Amino acid sequence: MRLLILAACVVGVALGAWNLWSGRTESQPPGVLASETPYQSNLRGRVEIPRSGYRLEGRAEFEIKARVISRSRYRFDPLAHVMPVDLALGWGKMSDTAVLDRMSCAQSHRFYACRWDSADVIHPDEFRTHSANMHLIPDTPEIAKALLRVRKGQVVTLRGLLVDVFLPDGNVARTSMTRNDSGPGGCEIVLVVGLDVS
Repeated sequence: MRLLILAACVVGVALGAWNLWSGRTESQPPGVLASETPYQSNLRGRVEIPRSGYRLEGRAEFEIKARVISRSRYRFDPLAHVMPVDLALGWGKMSDTAVLDRMSCAQSHRFYACRWDSADVIHPDEFRTHSANMHLIPDTPEIAKALLRVRKGQVVTLRGLLVDVFLPDGNVARTSMTRNDSGPGGCEIVLVVGLDVS
């Protein structure tokens, strides 16, 4: 029994150390790191993409280069098996350390929010149009592993499709199709077919 308890403690410490190491922040100098507006090309018809246990409908080709403001791993919510990772991403001023250092940002329950005290940090409209929480569906096991290694502060380029997710129980998770919305339904759902990290 003591050996079992000791083994459980060792595993717990190892997992805790791994979570701390993998969750560390990549430091960046001040300045805009991702200046381009995300690319989107709406599809003329919805493209059905079958998956085991659910179905996707492609809505648009999508590519974004952005800074990771926050990341959240999901294991137990109803969509965790489809979308295991959310990244809160920023571009333009929302990729600048000088701006982000004056903000407090967090993710919870598939939502993303930031707070800041001074009006000169960023205008709320610019915050809304230059950052987004994205629910990510890895296209392959290799991309899934790469997404799980992404850290806060890194600059990522994601390529893929904006998709709606149809679950066997009849529920549907619909992607945002614009960068100027917020609140429920304001998150992009991205089938990630390509990922670069810098």
